[in-house]
Amino acid sequence: MYVKQVRTEGDGRTTTVTVDQPTNETVKAAEDKKKPGRLKFNKKDFDSHGIVPQGDAEMKTTTFDVYNKSKNPIVYDGREYAVDAKVTTVTVDPTTLVASLRNELPYGEYEVVEASTHESYHKSAPTQRATLDDAHRDMDLTFENKVKRGSIEIKKHDADTDSTTPQGDATLQATYTIKNKSKNPVFVKGQWYAKDAVVATVTTDASSKTVKVDDLPVGTYLVEETGTNETYYLGGYD
Repeated sequence: MYVKQVRTEGDGRTTTVTVDQPTNETVKAAEDKKKPGRLKFNKKDFDSHGIVPQGDAEMKTTTFDVYNKSKNPIVYDGREYAVDAKVTTVTVDPTTLVASLRNELPYGEYEVVEASTHESYHKSAPTQRATLDDAHRDMDLTFENKVKRGSIEIKKHDADTDSTTPQGDATLQATYTIKNKSKNPVFVKGQWYAKDAVVATVTTDASSKTVKVDDLPVGTYLVEETGTNETYYLGGYD
């Protein structure tokens, strides 16, 4: 072999070879590295567009799967991933609700799927795609989820008979207030309610027909009887 010197110029793109005599040696050119990009995912509440969950719900256990949707395989964290392969799974920080990949990704197209979320929220955020290139080296994707909701049913009973049938000529009509006792505000029927705020006021009819308060986010609520008729004493808390 007659290769005298092989060296790579400063920018890593030029290889200089000096030979003393003709040679058939194959010279390996300098390798180009893929340009890196970064992806970051933000988890938020659908109604507030913020990171504070509603009521007693939680969002801190959300995970995201990242898939390679580029034209060719990529190398991430020392491993090669084929087209359509899952590259990694990341979990949001419990305080900031932000998830970041451990390493940079090669330029290309990626699909991000919300893989799991806390049981108090629906996994309702749509799948998103991101293309990393010179114009988009760092991308933030936001995923908003809808909180799960339930209802409270209220029915007035006679204290002696535990029946919804009143005694004698009395009637069981009464008024109740529902207060938010959750650790965070709740969004109900287009309005926000802070902790201790009255979310709704409802009244049963004379036959104590059940009244229902629905659309309540996961949380803690206090039901208080605040009004009754002259045939029954005012009740307490339930």
